[in-house]
Amino acid sequence: MSVGGVLFLSYLIISYIAGALISMTIILENRDPAKTMTWLLIFILLPGIGIVIYAIFGRNIRKRKMLKTQKLATVIKDTNLFENLKEIEELVNLEEKYINDNKILNDINDEDFAKKRVISLLLNTGLFPFTTNNNIEVYSDGNQKFERLINDIENAKEYIHLEYFIIKESEIGNKIKDALIEKGFVLKERNEEEIYKKIVDTGKDKYIYKLIIFMIKFIELYKTAGYTEYGFNTLKEHTDNPRTHLFLDIAASVYSYYQEELERQNQIDFADMINDANFYLQEMQEQNIKLNYKYIIIDEFQDIVKQRFTFTKKLSEVSGAKIIAVGDDWQSIYAFSGSDMTLFTRFIELMGHGVELQITHTYRNSQELINIAGSFIQKNTAQIQKKLLSPKKLTNPIRIKSYDDTNNLYNNTAKCITEAIGNIIDEHGLNSSILLIGRYNFDIYKVCRSNLFTQISDTKVKSVKYPKANITFLTAHSSKGLGYDNVILFNLIEGKFGFPCQIEDDPIMRLVKKNDDNMEFAEERRLFYVALTRTKNRVYLIAPNSKPSSFLIELIKDYGLEYPKNLSLAKRERFSLKCPICGYPLKYEYNNSYGIPLYICTNEPEVCDFMTNNKNHRHDIYKCPKCSDGYMIVKINKATDQVFYGCTNYNNPDNKCTNTKLIN
Repeated sequence: MSVGGVLFLSYLIISYIAGALISMTIILENRDPAKTMTWLLIFILLPGIGIVIYAIFGRNIRKRKMLKTQKLATVIKDTNLFENLKEIEELVNLEEKYINDNKILNDINDEDFAKKRVISLLLNTGLFPFTTNNNIEVYSDGNQKFERLINDIENAKEYIHLEYFIIKESEIGNKIKDALIEKGFVLKERNEEEIYKKIVDTGKDKYIYKLIIFMIKFIELYKTAGYTEYGFNTLKEHTDNPRTHLFLDIAASVYSYYQEELERQNQIDFADMINDANFYLQEMQEQNIKLNYKYIIIDEFQDIVKQRFTFTKKLSEVSGAKIIAVGDDWQSIYAFSGSDMTLFTRFIELMGHGVELQITHTYRNSQELINIAGSFIQKNTAQIQKKLLSPKKLTNPIRIKSYDDTNNLYNNTAKCITEAIGNIIDEHGLNSSILLIGRYNFDIYKVCRSNLFTQISDTKVKSVKYPKANITFLTAHSSKGLGYDNVILFNLIEGKFGFPCQIEDDPIMRLVKKNDDNMEFAEERRLFYVALTRTKNRVYLIAPNSKPSSFLIELIKDYGLEYPKNLSLAKRERFSLKCPICGYPLKYEYNNSYGIPLYICTNEPEVCDFMTNNKNHRHDIYKCPKCSDGYMIVKINKATDQVFYGCTNYNNPDNKCTNTKLIN
């Protein structure tokens, strides 16, 4: 080795030894952990130079801290908290000297080493020097703490400083308020409007925002269902769930406030127009007043809500008019806004008499397509059974295309759609109207992110490869009642945001909304039927290879449709299991926090956080009380088949935990 190499090696050795010694000093000083790590990295990455940097900057931390304190003193002076700045400056200087001389640590007995370590750490991480001459008591019992608090309030001589979010109307809360009032404090209760404004100010919190949206939807459906201010007690009788009762109490207050505001501003919403009309019709009926109507004609009757059905029936009774209700129960797709399909399918029963006339001819779809779509929808026995006829004939009205969903998902989806557009143009020309149907509005955004499509407006889309093609995008709901030359239905994915949609309603919303439980995904099945029948010619179904929609798999298996060889027909059971706590579907996925795959409730986490590792024995996992980082998961004794909880650290050689608990 050369002389230069020896010198450089010696330099490194000396630098690292010096750095190690300084590092030990820093660690023992209990400095701010983040700053400690920074200095350690500097010593490792910059040997020698790091020591120089530390000599210049590292020893001035406390001095800089005191400068911050002096700035704080200036702020205090500006707010007139201390009339004489010298008073605070002297206090700062005394504290600085007390800290620098380590007197604060010397005053503690040597045997209380842990306390010294904690105080040393706080001194080096805090930004405020007033640390001495304080008396801190730790209470492990809440009653003792509040008794001492009330006693201190009563004995306070100069000032009282309390910081609480809320003081409840409880025994302790009232004692605190009485003690403060006795000391001359004037307690002003916040009114609801002030509280609401405060909530709005902090309304960026996603849960506050979700609650507001949820409440608006609930009140809307509540009124549409025909409930008045007395309906909340009726709904409470349907459930004993504490969460639901709490929500209904809040909703009742919101409802009352909303109705008062409408009256104060001399306004009325649409739901109350119908409710008021029902009231006046009832008054007219009781006074034997007759209205001069002969016929009441209503279209799209399959989407009627209970409130409007009641109004229609009452209007017929008051006027003696005949009701002509036109609709198609196969296309009842608006339960989310309060519609109840049974008001249509049980029309004659509910009205007392009537005649059903079926319109069985269709001129939009081919007979081949309507045979498949009609058979598909009538698997739900709650639907009115009928046979549709069409003069049009078309071989293979449904064509299926698939794409690789292991990577480049958006791009591969867009390529598949582009291929379908090319097939349509080859068969029908550029003047053919093409409708892209998605399950959600955001489906088109995903396609346009591929740069193979551009969204010109809310509904018009341009293909890069076929710029002159006449392409429209609509959701399945928006497409109802419309017809296009050819249709491309995409997002046929099995999953929460797929088709069928697997997002379930909150149990609270079920109180004011009619749910079709005759078969799984009953309304989604009707929506899928609507999407299939928007075409005058063919419908192209676009799906991923690995997890296609269960609806698509059903069509392939039941009607022998041709499909790409890479398309998997294995049914997925990811959402077939239900949470034993709230009834929401369980999703199966690997959880990084726990390090194991889990079945996790899909409900909002603040509503239900159930998770388990065993789908057959669905017991909620929980933190192990015997070790620091283990979790109690479901296990089975292979010899006895006994189900029990066992810690995840059982096989951990570094932190083995044998904690177990039998499950009854």
